[in-house]
Amino acid sequence: MAGLKREKAYIAITNPSDGQVVRRECAIEGFVSGLKTKVRVLTRPSSDGLWYVQNIPIINTEGRWQTLGYFDVKLGGIHEIAAIATNKPLKAGDKLKTFPEDAIASDVVSVTRKQMTLSREIMGIIGIILTILGIIITIILTLLWGR
Repeated sequence: MAGLKREKAYIAITNPSDGQVVRRECAIEGFVSGLKTKVRVLTRPSSDGLWYVQNIPIINTEGRWQTLGYFDVKLGGIHEIAAIATNKPLKAGDKLKTFPEDAIASDVVSVTRKQMTLSREIMGIIGIILTILGIIITIILTLLWGR
């Protein structure tokens, strides 16, 4: 296995930016130059400290890459994102304690998992359902006690 050339090698994450709030799924984008190897994107939730390999990024001829990242369902958690170039065969879902020895890594970006909120429409529907359930329970209790 040939080592990676580090001269003039560059890999970076351009989206999301450090400190950004993200949803469960988020486009992760970046740029790579000076490397003829595989780019992998890793995410690490603060809850367990392991790096999770994401889907293989699509890289265009200019070195811009993009993939879809998935973030822990634990609401409001902090997650780190890193892009690495490595010759080590990695596939989506692999878990790593550390980066492969030959990896060239981007700066790490920290993001916060967006907390789920219910829209007004959903809240309105829930309110209607609860009102209807209340009416049904009242009718049933009236019928039962009315005997």
